Amino acid sequence: RHEFQRPFHDRPEKTRLLPLLRPRRLPSRASPQPSQHVDTQTRFAGRERHRRAMKGGGAIRSGGGGGGLMRTRLRLPVVLLSCSLFFLAGFLGSLLFTQDPQGEEDPERPLRRERVMEAVWPEMAYGESGDPAPSLIPYQILSWQPRALYFPQFATAEQCENVVKTAKARLRPSTLALRKGESEETTKGIRTSSGTFLSAEEDPTGALAEIETKIAKATMMPRSHGEPFNVLRYEIGQKYASHYDAFDPAQYGPQKSQRVASFLLYLTDVEEGGETMFPYENGDNMNIGYDYEQCIGLKVKPRKGDGLLFYSLMVNGTIDPTSLHGSCPVVRGEKWVATKWIRDKSV
Repeated sequence: RHEFQRPFHDRPEKTRLLPLLRPRRLPSRASPQPSQHVDTQTRFAGRERHRRAMKGGGAIRSGGGGGGLMRTRLRLPVVLLSCSLFFLAGFLGSLLFTQDPQGEEDPERPLRRERVMEAVWPEMAYGESGDPAPSLIPYQILSWQPRALYFPQFATAEQCENVVKTAKARLRPSTLALRKGESEETTKGIRTSSGTFLSAEEDPTGALAEIETKIAKATMMPRSHGEPFNVLRYEIGQKYASHYDAFDPAQYGPQKSQRVASFLLYLTDVEEGGETMFPYENGDNMNIGYDYEQCIGLKVKPRKGDGLLFYSLMVNGTIDPTSLHGSCPVVRGEKWVATKWIRDKSV
């Protein structure tokens, strides 16, 4: 006690430091007072820990300001990486589940578009049509009454010559399908050509098979609906009077099937005459008492390799009256033609 009464400068060194080492008094909880000294120390300690963590690569465990900023910077790449992984997993999963399973397919599962197309239209092997690539068949519309189309250069010269050579040894006088009350004697002179029937299988050169396939493509009717080729030769003065290719049941009796269209392939050139004629084109000459021996109306001159397609039936299945046609007499040269009749049912 006597010692503490000394002046401050006369006290021992240890005693003079005691007031400085005495702990500060904390404010009561009832009335907290902000302490600038404590906040400054806290911020300093947080920055120091953040600096040491960044330098040493350690984890930041403090809840200070520097640690929160670091966690924010690390959280963004982690989120992006997670989203990328989820997207990749979903994409690979979709590919896996859309693959067709091995073995039997679920009958209730809808077929994909490729399977549907294959089921309805079986895929054709490359070149199965006989062509090295899909080809176009050019044509020209000659008439709408009757519906007549012209196909230039439909067959090659070699194909035409092979057909003539195959048919020449089998020629016989041409015959007619007789109507009720007709006979060979009463129909003499209507058809004066000679000809023969040839199927594609009977042609050793293969020309008729190629031509038949092309006719099916041009008419969009299957080969099974076509009759064998009727190969005809017209010499000078020979002709075929106007007639219909379709059979009227009232005149020929009941028919199991009907001729829908006719395709004429000209096998040779004709110097003069021999045209295919349609006297009733566009309804002309129907009310003038037409003589079936007359060669009038629409005329098509034969040219080697060219084709002529016309339809005998209307859309409703009745005979088209304007499809009446015939072959004009040959004046000079010789006419060879191969006719393919196409029916509404398989022959």
